[in-house]
Order: sequence, then C-alpha cells, then structure tokens
Amino acid sequence: FRKAGAARDRRRLALGALCFFAGYGCWLLSEKSTSFWCSPYSWFQGHAAWHLFCALAAGSIYWYLEPELV
Repeated sequence: FRKAGAARDRRRLALGALCFFAGYGCWLLSEKSTSFWCSPYSWFQGHAAWHLFCALAAGSIYWYLEPELV
C-alpha cells in the first residue's frame, strides 16, 4: 500500500536502470582475459566497476521506492 500523497519519481528508476546497464557493459568488457578491463595490474578493474554500478542501481531503486515507506 502506498502512503497518501506519496509520489514516485520515474527518473530515479531510470537512473537505476542506466547504472545497471553501465555496470553490465563494464562486466562484458572485462569478460575477456586479454582486455584492459581485466588486467590484474591495472588500477581499474571492470568487475569492480560492475559492483559499484550495481550498488548505485540498488541505491537508486531504493530512492525510487522510498516514498512508499511507512
């Protein structure tokens, strides 16, 4: 049940989807062991970016659903 007057902002949900697909793109790029994104000596790891983008997506979806909390 939604709280009376609680409005959801769909831009927050779109931001969550954008973060998720950006993370998925990083994961796909890091899938090959010859890729720059998968180099164990690089400061930037594609799999780490996947986790960060998924965390941002989860936070954005929470932010989208937060007005419904009682």
